[in-house]
Amino acid sequence: MDYFDLNTFINKISNGELCPGIPMDIRNLGGNHIHRISFMDHCDHLCKKHDTNRLKLLSVIQQKINGDMLIRLSKSPVLNTKLGSVLNEWGETDLDPTELFRCPDSCYDESDISSLLGEIQGFDKELSLLDDNVDDSSLYENVERLRNNYHGCFNRLGTHLTELEERNNEYEPSHKAVFVDLSTKHKPFYLDDLLQSTEQENMTEHVNKKINRHVPDNIHTIFLNNVLIPTLIKKEMEGYKNKCMKMKTDVEGKQQRLDDIMERIGPDEPLSVGLVKLLTDIGEIFNLEPEPGELSDDYSSEDELDKLKDVMNKAVNKQDLEVQEEDNDEEKEDFYLELPQSSLKEKSPKEKSPKKSQTGGADILSFF
Repeated sequence: MDYFDLNTFINKISNGELCPGIPMDIRNLGGNHIHRISFMDHCDHLCKKHDTNRLKLLSVIQQKINGDMLIRLSKSPVLNTKLGSVLNEWGETDLDPTELFRCPDSCYDESDISSLLGEIQGFDKELSLLDDNVDDSSLYENVERLRNNYHGCFNRLGTHLTELEERNNEYEPSHKAVFVDLSTKHKPFYLDDLLQSTEQENMTEHVNKKINRHVPDNIHTIFLNNVLIPTLIKKEMEGYKNKCMKMKTDVEGKQQRLDDIMERIGPDEPLSVGLVKLLTDIGEIFNLEPEPGELSDDYSSEDELDKLKDVMNKAVNKQDLEVQEEDNDEEKEDFYLELPQSSLKEKSPKEKSPKKSQTGGADILSFF
């Protein structure tokens, strides 16, 4: 189909020849067929062709409409007077007609939202790969890194939502009712005060032609476009707002799941650090303090770990034995009386009465 080019399309809307509420006829390249398409379908074609989006295109159209109207007002006192009379009917006696056509010079930039969407999709893939290939040695670090990445996206989405909320109505006309009223007034309304003098006919005709030239034939459609285009812009802004809210909810859920995983697994801790902590706790139970320099930081052998378990078990058993000896002195004395005298003579003083401070702790420290 033979679509309008970008400049032609924008100029036709600014002049009131095209309107979002009216379908447009587009011929095929051969000229023998006519296709009736919607206004937004033509916008989508231009956006795809020029690698842009609806919001930017609609913003440019609105700027063009308002800019052209400001030029018309500066060149046509009659048009200015007529708009002033309509404003007076709405009680806006002190409002200059040019104030009706003020709009921002720029529009909201949604490019970072597309960038955020791509980043989040990349993090989702990393999370999926992490779930398929779990590595215990670096699980905590990987989960923490992903959590921080999602957190950064979460903050950026919050910034965009704030900006979208602030700029949601920036193109909305401040006197929308006035524009709706003006959209019902056609060109003859602005030309009812043309000169009717029979004298100086040439000059009168020249003045009337100039007045007529500065009032577009479809001026009522221009005012209607000044209501419909801002509405379409607001709709696009709401679309981006909803998109950001959905992304933010999704990211927040993943952050919470990763936080829960981090709380459950805890940070990675070297094996030697865990063993030293365990031995320190055992020493406190037996009122022992390990001598400096006697604990090693390297426990990688499984045989050594098994030996350590045996020593710890012996230490616990000896402690239980001491408790029994303190609570049952008579049984201990009878036990030693029943022993042969030869056995008692062979035992050294240390073996007969082991000191409490050496029980368990001496064996554990001797292992190291």
